[in-house]
Amino acid sequence: FYRLPTGQIGHGSTTVNFVDRQNILYPISFSRPVKISVYVRIALQIYDSADWPSDGVELIKEAIIEYARYNMGDDEVGFPPGTDVIRTRLYTPINSVDGHSVLSLELSKNGTTYAEEDIAIAWNELAVFSADNIAISIA
Repeated sequence: FYRLPTGQIGHGSTTVNFVDRQNILYPISFSRPVKISVYVRIALQIYDSADWPSDGVELIKEAIIEYARYNMGDDEVGFPPGTDVIRTRLYTPINSVDGHSVLSLELSKNGTTYAEEDIAIAWNELAVFSADNIAISIA
């Protein structure tokens, strides 16, 4: 609330009341980004079973979710609100698990139509990843 310019109230669907040091009440309005579920479909080939962990699929899912989660203040990780999901950036968490190669990596916004393309995220949207929306197959 301290970052609004003097006289600015803001706009949005959520309004909270802010009381300043002089006990004057100000309604402050803002909007939270709309959460957009991102679906991921990955086809892997195991090339080294000695390096591939038994829980490799779960480790990759966890790595993708952790990598994609936006942490305020850390500009190097995640997808902040309004940032497109760049498909090739997901290779970083996928390759954090040894013993496989990626045959294909597809994304979707609806879970039915997948493509090897980036996902466009509008200025007021936030890409959200969950383990249930990540499908990994082993060829």
